Amino acid sequence: MHILEAFLFDTLPRAHCSLARASGTKGGLLRKNALLAMAPIAALLLMGCTETLKTVNQGLATALPPKGLARITTDQQSRIQMALAMPLKDEQLQLMVKDAAPVIQTFLERVSCINAYRTSALNAYAAPGRRLDNFNAPILLTKYHNKNVCMTLTRIQAVEMPARNAIRFEAVYTSDLSGEVAKTTHVAVRQPEGHWLFNS
Repeated sequence: MHILEAFLFDTLPRAHCSLARASGTKGGLLRKNALLAMAPIAALLLMGCTETLKTVNQGLATALPPKGLARITTDQQSRIQMALAMPLKDEQLQLMVKDAAPVIQTFLERVSCINAYRTSALNAYAAPGRRLDNFNAPILLTKYHNKNVCMTLTRIQAVEMPARNAIRFEAVYTSDLSGEVAKTTHVAVRQPEGHWLFNS
């Protein structure tokens, strides 16, 4: 049977194809007419299937973490967001952190989930001339933590401005599984174009 015929008779509701199942010459004519009438419907259904597969593939690409990263939870993401929202005594520094917060958020999400050495997961956030693929991520500093689970950010501390366009801070992480604690230090620099990238 032709592919289109197979699709029409096996996929479309049988109620719409009953005439096309008739036997003999008349049945053959009805069959042909039914195919011609239903071809546009079949085309639309096939297009719908294609779009559905496209949506599924996009969803899978979003759900799967990049290579070298564990999968972060929504609670862990919220902890980072709350840490960045903590008030600071220095008003200028507070404004700087607020401006850089969206980039720091996504950067720390990756830092807390890196579970492989020499991964390029942070290089997208590296300032010009810098490489962050040798970074000692908190997961890699633990002995008993499950490497397939992200560390949880406990707090951001020692926030300061080493320059008018830079923020330095420490991030403290805790393993929800083993209780181990690890710290990392980072420097974010505002680029001439206004966006933020990291020196470390």
